[in-house]
Amino acid sequence: MSKTTRTIELRHPDHYHPGSKERLVSRGLLCNYCSGNGFFWGSDEYGHHTKCECPVCKGSGEVDALITIEWTPGRKEGSNGA
Repeated sequence: MSKTTRTIELRHPDHYHPGSKERLVSRGLLCNYCSGNGFFWGSDEYGHHTKCECPVCKGSGEVDALITIEWTPGRKEGSNGA
């Protein structure tokens, strides 16, 4: 089975301010909860088959990833914080 992989390359911002943040969005990822269908087959109160909206993707079959990167000062290896 084929699989699509998305990669984020981290690069230090040109103008760094402690606590600065970046926000990235990766759109259109297949919803694994409903396998991209956007619905499930269920039963209504009379026992008839009916489509039930996926609670994760709300029927779209896709989800978006919202990624936040916060830049903070680094610490050298072996530093005890003093």
